[in-house]
Amino acid sequence: ESKHFSTLGGMPVTGWLRGTVKAVPSGDTVLIVANAGPTSAGPPPEKIVTLAGIIAPRMGRRDGSYADEPFAFQSREALRRALIGEPVTFKVESEYASREFALVFKDGVGDIAVEHCKNGWCVGKPSREDENDENAMKRNQLIKEAEEDAKQFFRGKHTCDPLLLNKAVRNKSDPRLVDEFIDAKGAEPIHCVVEVALNGSTMKVSVCEEGPARGAEVTILLAGVVAPAMGKKNEKEPEPHAREAKYFAELSVLNRDVRVVFVGKDKYGNRFASVLPKDDHSSIVPLANALVERGLAKVSDYSAALALGGAGPLRTAEAIAKTNRIRIWHNYVPPSNEDSHFENMGRSRKIQGKVIEVVSGDSVIIEDSQTGEEMKVMLSSVRAPRIAPLGRGARERSVKDEPYAREAKEFVRTRVIGKKVEINFEYTKTIAGNDARDIPEKIIEFATIALIGEVVKKPPQYNNHGIPIEAEPEDAPNLAELLVIRGLASVVRHRENEARSYKYDDLLVAESKAIQQKKGVHSPKDAPIPHDLNDASENVKKATQFLPFLQRAGKFHGVVEHCINGHRFRVSSQNAGAVFTLSLSGVRCPTRDEPFAKEALNYVRNRVNQREVQVAANSVDKTGTFRGTLECNTLTLDLASELVRAGLARVSFHGDANALEVEKAAKIARVGIWKDWDEEAEEARRLAEEMKANNLGGFNEDQNPARFYGSKLHDEENNNNSNNNNDNGLHSPGGSGKVNGPPGYEGGVMNKNGNTSPGGYLSSVNSSASSTAAAPVVRKDDQQIQQQQSTRNQYDNRRGSSSSAYPQARDSGPPVYTTRLGVTETLREGKFFAQILERSVANELWQLVQKEYANDDPDVKAPPPGFEPKVNDLIAIKSLEDNRWYRATVNFRDENAKELDVMCIDFGHNERTSIRHARPLHSSVSLNSYPPQARLCQLAHIAMPSRHSDYKDFAESEFQRLVHGGEFHAVVDARMKKFDFDHAWSSAVDARPELTLTIWPVEDDEEEASNNKKDSKLAKPYSPEQFLPERSIQGILAASGLCRMSRFKVGYTKTSEDNREAIQGEVDRARRDHCGMFEYGDVDSDWER
Repeated sequence: ESKHFSTLGGMPVTGWLRGTVKAVPSGDTVLIVANAGPTSAGPPPEKIVTLAGIIAPRMGRRDGSYADEPFAFQSREALRRALIGEPVTFKVESEYASREFALVFKDGVGDIAVEHCKNGWCVGKPSREDENDENAMKRNQLIKEAEEDAKQFFRGKHTCDPLLLNKAVRNKSDPRLVDEFIDAKGAEPIHCVVEVALNGSTMKVSVCEEGPARGAEVTILLAGVVAPAMGKKNEKEPEPHAREAKYFAELSVLNRDVRVVFVGKDKYGNRFASVLPKDDHSSIVPLANALVERGLAKVSDYSAALALGGAGPLRTAEAIAKTNRIRIWHNYVPPSNEDSHFENMGRSRKIQGKVIEVVSGDSVIIEDSQTGEEMKVMLSSVRAPRIAPLGRGARERSVKDEPYAREAKEFVRTRVIGKKVEINFEYTKTIAGNDARDIPEKIIEFATIALIGEVVKKPPQYNNHGIPIEAEPEDAPNLAELLVIRGLASVVRHRENEARSYKYDDLLVAESKAIQQKKGVHSPKDAPIPHDLNDASENVKKATQFLPFLQRAGKFHGVVEHCINGHRFRVSSQNAGAVFTLSLSGVRCPTRDEPFAKEALNYVRNRVNQREVQVAANSVDKTGTFRGTLECNTLTLDLASELVRAGLARVSFHGDANALEVEKAAKIARVGIWKDWDEEAEEARRLAEEMKANNLGGFNEDQNPARFYGSKLHDEENNNNSNNNNDNGLHSPGGSGKVNGPPGYEGGVMNKNGNTSPGGYLSSVNSSASSTAAAPVVRKDDQQIQQQQSTRNQYDNRRGSSSSAYPQARDSGPPVYTTRLGVTETLREGKFFAQILERSVANELWQLVQKEYANDDPDVKAPPPGFEPKVNDLIAIKSLEDNRWYRATVNFRDENAKELDVMCIDFGHNERTSIRHARPLHSSVSLNSYPPQARLCQLAHIAMPSRHSDYKDFAESEFQRLVHGGEFHAVVDARMKKFDFDHAWSSAVDARPELTLTIWPVEDDEEEASNNKKDSKLAKPYSPEQFLPERSIQGILAASGLCRMSRFKVGYTKTSEDNREAIQGEVDRARRDHCGMFEYGDVDSDWER
């Protein structure tokens, strides 16, 4: 009679019992477990029995002390495949030496011993007690006949096949070959058999696939879970539910064929793997998932992400088990909710913002896109190496940065500074305050930061059975994951109930990859030693020593480490090897409690803080702060100009002409600090400051102080001023304000041959003038005015009538301001040097140069000892043309003739002079005090004829006649942010221009009307009705057929686009009328720029 056995202690020795084969240790031994499920007392009873009447080859020991007998493994495998997991009926016949011998029957098969012997995997071994038992004698006879039958047909161990005989004993596998075999398989499942279950999540498997690893036993840990420990033998009791977990694992996979996917290793070399059923189409979930669902294991943070199919299914199963409080979760208490903090702050847990500062590798400051609120956010579940605190105390304690701290911060800075990100707040931590030291309580917010606008491709995913599934949509990169995968941060190991990042499993995967590849903090090598930069602004002496090095470097690369206020910054430069304080030269922002101080600071923080910039240092102040310029690719202009344009800075007296131009536009727009601007009061204050700063003396009511800015004076005023000059005979150069040229400038009148007068802007008419008697500046003479008016009349006649209406003006988009300039020198291909007349200091500078060198006569006095000017040096020269002093740069030195080829940087003309007529440039008129006044410009939208064209000389001559010495309104179409002054001075024709302009001549009525207006040289709004592109210099040249459209498009504003279209129309009209270079038709196919 069959019945379920309940307890091993009360089970009778005789009697038929029912059970399920749980394991097959050898070819004649099986482990049978009762069919009853686990009870509150633990797993159901089980019994290990030996098949009575037979003996199979003996299996070797795992420790190698005893080897397998031939065909022992094959015999065990045959019995395992026949019985594992099958229900059987058995009866214990006898017991000897703690071993129980039993008859085992399988439904539909019969006596297992007879069947096993018939297959040739064992031999009969009758017991002496069987001699008195008739049934036993009959059974022994059946076993003997089965054995003879197997021998007759060479089955099993009785085979004569040499190949099978060679494989009769398992060969011991080389551990190195086993590792190589498993590593080569990657994520491909490997056919294995589970030999031993040490606990619910740790087991030993033997490899069954052909290869060097066949038969090798490998210890594996189930990826993603950890089951309660069984405890060491005879030392401590197992953890709660440990036996149940082990029983479930044994019942599920012990001695069964499974597919094992090896997914990684721990630091001790133990392998993580996912165990799957052998059948690909089985509905059984992986063993790890089944354990978690039943509350027999916890999700392991260390290996959860390595589990096949990801950690998501495991987390879901664990959440269900926690909710239902199953087994190990029967005392589970959910963590407290963090929503209350964010509700009190009135903030959503998911926001978007911009990173404005990087504090460390795991801490950033975010500006909320909606509210503009700034908040400090820590990255969830990661820890980056710490940066040593600043301050004297830290230096005295020799506190240093942790390894890779700077690398982590630099990576975060380059990756997210100034970019839009998405912040998912997840939890907070409270730092207790100190009432005695008046330190308040602090709450730190932790969040996951995703980079908006970037995507990361996810690795292929597999289902529970190892079959690839469709990839999930690409997601935005997680900043913490990017840090961890590069070894620049480590993942925090949270306690069981602690809140954590919702991307925690991805962080663990990234960390495992970094550990495997030995990156960053996981590298066994010593961390790179950080290069400490010198603090060049530590004191004035040190700053003064550093200044020549920074000046020679010109513009060099740096990073803004901190914004002190709107115009002061801490800048570090690896190229210069220093960290220093930089103040923008020429401008000053409001500071401290002044109005708009906070706006100015926020402006620079949002644009240059921790950005890569180009810095040029010009001088040092008395506090050790460097003065210079700062440019960034986030800005259209340099930072000083941008601040001025936004109305957040004032231009100082020594400010750049461009900055003065921009400041005027900001004042007109009434932005920032200029919202209550009083033009008259501001003008009086500025002029008084400038006169006092340059020690030029005061002025009375009859004098016009605006003449120092190039304002025009009446001829009568010019004569009066020439008689009222100082005793040394100095006269203001360019009293007319036309070109700001020195005495003798006549505007480059064209001669009969169409060429300019010798000497460029230095007219030869006054070459014989006395060095002490300065001739008044001559405005555009009648001949030149008539020639230019004649050209305009011809243009009007070609259009039908000089009084005909011009085309209707087009909408030019946002307001555009014109610039007033005077041309001092013309070059080829539409290039020229010009001075900006708005707020110009060229007159004042020229007068100051004459004053500095008034007592230095080169004909009497030699240059100072040791003065040897070299190429690119800035010097002062006395011109042989008018006996006046000019600032110049050396382009070439003739050692034989002792002469220099120089270019005057304030007017753009070239001269050749003797070294005796050169002097070192005084500091009061250096570039630090006054920038070059001559600006290299080029006409926008058009291209002059090439050197192969018959009209080249005529076009260049007409261009010089129209432009040279004239005063113009200009619209800046393009400005070079990184203009190379040295290249422009040495080779102006080949250099790229600083300004690309569209220019209109100043009409005669404008000249007369501007004589009595002190702001005539200031920027005025661009009006399409007043500044028709067809009346520009480009339009005049295009209508005459002396140019064509340039292939290079400049200017992207609506105004530039409209002007280009209008000039294109003039070129097309000249082409149709066969004017100029189009006399014989279109030249586009024969001439290319």
